[in-house]
Amino acid sequence: MARTVALLAYDGSQVLDVAGPAEVFSVANAIAGGDTYRVHVVSVDGRDSVSGTGFRVGVSGRLDDLGPIDTLVVPGSYTWRTDMVEPALLRAVTAAAGRSRRVASVCAGAFLIGAVGLLDGRRATTHWMFLDELAARFPLALVEREPI
Repeated sequence: MARTVALLAYDGSQVLDVAGPAEVFSVANAIAGGDTYRVHVVSVDGRDSVSGTGFRVGVSGRLDDLGPIDTLVVPGSYTWRTDMVEPALLRAVTAAAGRSRRVASVCAGAFLIGAVGLLDGRRATTHWMFLDELAARFPLALVEREPI
């Protein structure tokens, strides 16, 4: 049975942070020789989003319309400081995380999942420019400074 992967696209998110994981799961399917992962690019309201660089990101629907999720991927954004206090976005991430087996973020997406308490007691990292701020904002997270 294919595992459901939800890639959350939202206005301002980095297109690379959405497209990169989509490519990874696509290649994993090819290597596995089957339909191991079903990748859904979704948004909070079901409408296409516009990335921080102006690329339109087409979505297949609303995040809330997906049933159980194996992996929720939250992309980063250069507007993460305002994104992490956006009520609708935070509600959607919280609800989806509650029905996900695992939650991952890309780069500054760590701030969004941290804002809903998902970093508490967990290892986390982000772009090197933001490591100090991640540690300061989420003191219960175990911030990894050199994971590579």
